[in-house]
Amino acid sequence: MLSRLHAARFDLRALARLLTFLLVVTLPGVPAPARAAVSPFPPISIGTIPTGGTISGDIVLPLVIPFSAIPASLDATVLYDTVTPAEILALSLLGLSVPVTVGQVKSTFPAWTVSIAIPVVQLDSPTGAFQMSDLGCTAANCSYRVTFHPVTPGTHTAQFTADVASITIQDGGALGVLVNAFLPFTLGLINAMLVLDLVGAAVSAPVPVPGPGIPEIAVLAALLATAGALALVRRRPQRRQAGGR
Repeated sequence: MLSRLHAARFDLRALARLLTFLLVVTLPGVPAPARAAVSPFPPISIGTIPTGGTISGDIVLPLVIPFSAIPASLDATVLYDTVTPAEILALSLLGLSVPVTVGQVKSTFPAWTVSIAIPVVQLDSPTGAFQMSDLGCTAANCSYRVTFHPVTPGTHTAQFTADVASITIQDGGALGVLVNAFLPFTLGLINAMLVLDLVGAAVSAPVPVPGPGIPEIAVLAALLATAGALALVRRRPQRRQAGGR
């Protein structure tokens, strides 16, 4: 009896490895989800200043993002779906059901993290009131400075996007090669997540400009408190000198 139980356990492990292999090798032809430049976060206000004034903030993008930091608004996003019985069985052996959603992965594998390649970023500012400079990258994160300098009154908007070419899922070795099955879909998800809408207001009459000692606004650190996946960390006001920029 014991030998039969041992054989059954061995067969189950072998089947899981085989089905995991089948799941992975059938995936390469499946395209990653298309990116839509719609931020999953509420618009971030950089402040209200008089026309001609300047205020800036830093966006810090970590190169390792826990799955737990993915906004709950994306929990219903499908990472993988299949009707193939072998793939369905392989997923069920890992506690997953089809379609595999972000929320499922977050609850089943809370330790998963995503390491991202250094992204290509851009800032779309329709009115030209926002500018961005690259502050460089470390092994842990990349930083960018966004400057708001309106010359006309009104509400000005901009959108920050980061395009990541490749990612690696870190799972502590628990799932091994299976994580590769989710890479194309998770890459699309991460790119969809790295979108920020910025808003700034300009008025003709002078208004107080915050001094350099204001507390960190940590906009996305508040939204993603568990990981601080993105953060607009500090405003840096500057007054224009009389007679020019």
